[in-house]
Amino acid sequence: MSKTTKKHVTRVMTYSKADVENALAEIKKGMSIRNASKIFQIPRTTLLYKHTGKSPISAKKGPALVLTDKEESQLVQWFMNVSAKGFTVTKQQLLDSVQILVNKVVKRKTPFCDGRPGRHWYEKYIRRHPNLSQKIEENSGERRAPLSEERIKKWFLEVKKLLYEKDLLDIHPSRIFTCDEAAFFLNPEGDKTIIQRGSKTVHNLAKSNDKECLISMFTANAAGNLAPPMVMFRYQRTPYSITTSIPDDWAHGNSENGWMNGRTFYDYITEDFYPWLLENKFEFPIVLFLDKHSSNMTMSLSNFCAEKNIEVIPLHPNATHIIQPLDVAFFRPMKSIWKHIIDQWNIDNFGRKFRKENFSFALKQAVDFVYDVENLRNGFMDCGLCPFSPEAINYSLIKDSAAYKEFRLLGSKSPADECADKSERFLHLFEMHLPDDKLTLFKENEHNPLWAGDEKDTNLFYFWMNVKMLANTSIDSIMDM
Repeated sequence: MSKTTKKHVTRVMTYSKADVENALAEIKKGMSIRNASKIFQIPRTTLLYKHTGKSPISAKKGPALVLTDKEESQLVQWFMNVSAKGFTVTKQQLLDSVQILVNKVVKRKTPFCDGRPGRHWYEKYIRRHPNLSQKIEENSGERRAPLSEERIKKWFLEVKKLLYEKDLLDIHPSRIFTCDEAAFFLNPEGDKTIIQRGSKTVHNLAKSNDKECLISMFTANAAGNLAPPMVMFRYQRTPYSITTSIPDDWAHGNSENGWMNGRTFYDYITEDFYPWLLENKFEFPIVLFLDKHSSNMTMSLSNFCAEKNIEVIPLHPNATHIIQPLDVAFFRPMKSIWKHIIDQWNIDNFGRKFRKENFSFALKQAVDFVYDVENLRNGFMDCGLCPFSPEAINYSLIKDSAAYKEFRLLGSKSPADECADKSERFLHLFEMHLPDDKLTLFKENEHNPLWAGDEKDTNLFYFWMNVKMLANTSIDSIMDM
């Protein structure tokens, strides 16, 4: 005799929220739950649970949402606000925002690993809020906009208007801050010792996986004050031998790939930078300039900064080499001194391998040697951030794409020009066929020493990097003719 299986029947809800409310109203007047169930066509157990408070009157099908409706709406509003302010927010930042919210702010248990949502939650969230999808696409397209003098001056005009409206245009230099990250090799070779945001030397890292580096976050103001740095480590928990080697007033953080992320940056601002401001009695509000494409911006950080009178302003994208004071006045001299310190350490220690336990001490030596109040002040001045002026920028450092295109149209095409044409066209075609999320992630990791994303995308990422490097090299060779 063949085995029969019971067919699963999906029940379809035939009653509305109004039916439930009307049924409960009649029950309160004295009608029995059984009669109310028959009249309003609502299961008796459902009415019983709603009447006794075991289940909410208004409930959605499926598992309960991790975030409340209010929190989801706040997340959407934050996304729109920071996008309007100039920041480009990505999928990773949305997930970081949720992780920080449930772990550190509301402290709620979730089914997610370490409180971080996965792909399925993100896709459902986007379906619930379709206006976010369009905004993410706009952000992805804006990332590809070329750098030009006109765009930088427009940025200065927009930020000047914002600072004027908030009465922050002519404040004391000690209230104007910026922060940025740099990667330091443990065993530097040649001149490639530090990878700065915007550097074109990243492609050299793809050729050697034994080049280990550590990331450090630096923060300074226009008066020349340097806040305690933060050193990042690739651990779940930093070993005791390393924590004891870190200067007492410095911060340290951990992440899966050793790079700063939304959670660690939130910790740095809330637990280290802000207390340092209070301890040194800085006047509020202050201005904090960040990279426009910073993947560290989260909703919890935005809310904290708004509450503590910290006005966060995005720098113009792809222009940190001319408007980021730390790149101009601090990281550049660190390139040579860092290699010299490591070389001297190797000599003093008879060639013993330089390890992470030695890193913080060596970095403090480099900082103490390079740090100069006047240099930092001049860096803010040369970048036009204090005093706030677009006329301070050296626009000759910009490869204006519009001028370049005009040059190519007016002049005869040289072999280098032909190469630039082909490389640009191929890069454009290649990026068109990449999913927006993946291209955004590639661009976020463009200045990282090693690919920190999904392992299956490693070869694709380095291929994209090589194509982009070839296109940029061709363009630069023509502009320098």
